[in-house]
Amino acid sequence: MKSKTLIFLILLNIGCSSKHDQKEKPANIQAEQAFFTINIPELRKKQREVPISEIADTIEYIPLQTSPESLLGSIKDIQFTRDYIFIDQYKRPVAQFNRTGKFIRNVSQLGRGPEEYVVMRRFSINEEHRRIYILSNFIGRIQVYSFEGEYIQTFRFPQNYGEIVWSRDSSFMCFHEPERGTEKYVFEERNSNN
Repeated sequence: MKSKTLIFLILLNIGCSSKHDQKEKPANIQAEQAFFTINIPELRKKQREVPISEIADTIEYIPLQTSPESLLGSIKDIQFTRDYIFIDQYKRPVAQFNRTGKFIRNVSQLGRGPEEYVVMRRFSINEEHRRIYILSNFIGRIQVYSFEGEYIQTFRFPQNYGEIVWSRDSSFMCFHEPERGTEKYVFEERNSNN
């Protein structure tokens, strides 16, 4: 009986001291240890209209030419350069327009040939060298085209990346989603020679 009473008193003492320790912690330490919560109803009470002038200096409206060869499908990405607008469409070639909206060309080709791809995962622009880099879906291959729509080259990476962005000095910032959580790297910088 004495041992049960002793164990009870020890547990009671530990329990009381841990509550006492929590009360003594400053509020900022308690906040760091708590879950971060966003109070949506409270935010909705404070919502307001944001004028465009708070986030942009100018607005440029560019109506794109509509013709049988320039009609757009499902748009995944749009990238701008000084002179052009490039549009990535799902299961269609990259469409190129000038900055006034005139259709110039479809830059790449769909297919299974050496200069073609079946599905594009992502594309990136190098404006300085006037290059378009197209990452083919799930095969680790990047095809390079000029701004004039000419095929230049294809190179492969040793693994498939979900995203590529032309970075600098003809290198790419590559990203792939962590699947197991044990991946050594999520971002890698590679050049065309790996």
